[in-house]
Amino acid sequence: MNKKKVDLPKIRDLLISNNIKAKKKYSQNFILDFNVLDKIVDILSPIEKYSIIEIGPGPGGLSRSILARSPKELVVIEKDNRFYKLLQDIKLNYNNISIIEADVLKVNLSEVSRGQTKIIGNLPYNISTKILTTLMPIPKNTCALVLTFQKEVAERIVSLPNKKTYGRLSILAQSYCDVSIEMKIPASVFYPKPKVDSSVVKFIPKKDNSKMIDSNLLKKITRATFGQRRKMIKKTLSIFGDSIKICDLANVSYAKRADELSIEDYHSLYFVIKRIDTSNL
Repeated sequence: MNKKKVDLPKIRDLLISNNIKAKKKYSQNFILDFNVLDKIVDILSPIEKYSIIEIGPGPGGLSRSILARSPKELVVIEKDNRFYKLLQDIKLNYNNISIIEADVLKVNLSEVSRGQTKIIGNLPYNISTKILTTLMPIPKNTCALVLTFQKEVAERIVSLPNKKTYGRLSILAQSYCDVSIEMKIPASVFYPKPKVDSSVVKFIPKKDNSKMIDSNLLKKITRATFGQRRKMIKKTLSIFGDSIKICDLANVSYAKRADELSIEDYHSLYFVIKRIDTSNL
C-alpha cells in the first residue's frame, strides 16, 4: 500500500519538548512505534474512500498512520487540551483532518460522520467499556470499528456462552456486530508501560434486525440476569413480570442461568419483554 509520508517529529520527542506526561486519571498509555500503529490501521483498511473518526488521538501517532493512507477525511475527538497544539501541527501538513475538542462520551458520532464512516481508537482502559456501550447500537453510516482494549476486556467482548468471560459486554457487542480479536499488543509497546497486555478488536455491524433492539432495554435485561448470574432466570427476570411465561413465549428454558443463554436467547427474551412493556403503556 502506497502511503503519503510527511516528515514530522517523533512522538517521544514531542512529548518531551512539550513537557507532556501521561495522566493516570485519563488512563493514558501511548504507542510510539509506527510499525505497530501501521498494523492497527491496516485492520481498518481500506480507508481511502471513507471518513474516519478517531477516538482519543492523544499526541497523534495513530492519526499520522491514518492520514498517510489518504482517507476522505479524518475527524479526531480529544478531551485532553494538552494535545491540541500537537494535533494542530499535524493539521498544518494535512488538509483533511478536523479536530473536535470534546469528551467523546458527549459527542453524537452520527452527527459527526459524513457519508460512509469507520471508527478507530486506542481507548483509555478506565472508560473503554463505557465508550463501547455508548457506541451500541452502531452510529449511523458506520461500517466498521477497530478499537484497542486491555486484553481481559477484549476477551469479554468476543466471549461465547458457558465461559467465565461471557457477560453483559459480550451480549451487547455481539447483538449489533460481528466481533473478532485481530491483533494482540504486549504491554511493552506502550509508554508508559501498563500492567496488562492489550488486544485490537474489529467490529462489523450486522445487517439483520439488530437495529430494532433498543440497547437500554437490553442493558436492563442483562443487568437483571448477570446481576445474579448463578441464579436461574426464572428468578432474575421476575422484575419484568411473570418470568416463566416470558421464558415460555421466548422459547427459552427458565431453568437456565445468565451465562448459559445464547445471544439469540437474549434477543428472544428482549422481544417478549418489549411487548409486555409496550402493552403496559
